Amino acid sequence: MKKKKTWISLAVTVGLLVIICIYIEFQPVEILLAIPEFMRFLIFDFLPPSFRNWKEYVQPVMDTFYFSVLATFISSLIAVVLAFLSTGKSKVLWGVRFIVKFSASMIRNIPILVWASILVLIFGIGKIPGLLSLIFFDIGFLVRSYGEALEEMDQTAMEALRAGGASPLVQVIRGQLPLFIPAFYSWTLFVFEINIRASAILGIVGAGGLGVKLKEATGVFHYHEAATIILVMVIMILGVELVTNKVKGAMS
Repeated sequence: MKKKKTWISLAVTVGLLVIICIYIEFQPVEILLAIPEFMRFLIFDFLPPSFRNWKEYVQPVMDTFYFSVLATFISSLIAVVLAFLSTGKSKVLWGVRFIVKFSASMIRNIPILVWASILVLIFGIGKIPGLLSLIFFDIGFLVRSYGEALEEMDQTAMEALRAGGASPLVQVIRGQLPLFIPAFYSWTLFVFEINIRASAILGIVGAGGLGVKLKEATGVFHYHEAATIILVMVIMILGVELVTNKVKGAMS
């Protein structure tokens, strides 16, 4: 019986995939035939990277890093407050918790490039749309992550302080914050990594950062320079991951 269910599930999955491929007009043969042209482009037109204008990449790299640091700092402070308000253990009105959770969910479910596109229309091309896009996305993500960490926290210390007549503020400061700090650092560093990746491509929609140079290079068919910019992005992202992993390891 179990084997029969497995075969039925497999058949349904394969059938669904076939229907999807037909609907979107997916042609595996065309992709296979395009591989030689892709390899030719990659080897001869794209590689090797050109470091002729490397000085032009320093400022965008710094912009990308500064975007990420500032957006992480601002959004984490705002998200901590909202996370405490969104938890069932915060003793705030149900309506307040609902509004905070609903607002954070709405913000979180709008992709960051959509945020950037909207903000570019409002503020114009520049650094402000990129920074605000990161902040909005981070707040939505961190409110949920911080909130879940608070919900899963051991409430023994809070109950002891409450039984001893401590005020709500003292309960939070002495009962919740010490247990919350490890989760705070972990999620904040994780978001910082996301911000480095995201801010590197926000320039594609005109929101500043290293992505602006990538868009300019591909727009005028300077593919060797585009390869250099992508290489810089990869090195920067790997470097940030290495540092944040070291920090996480030191805190654990």
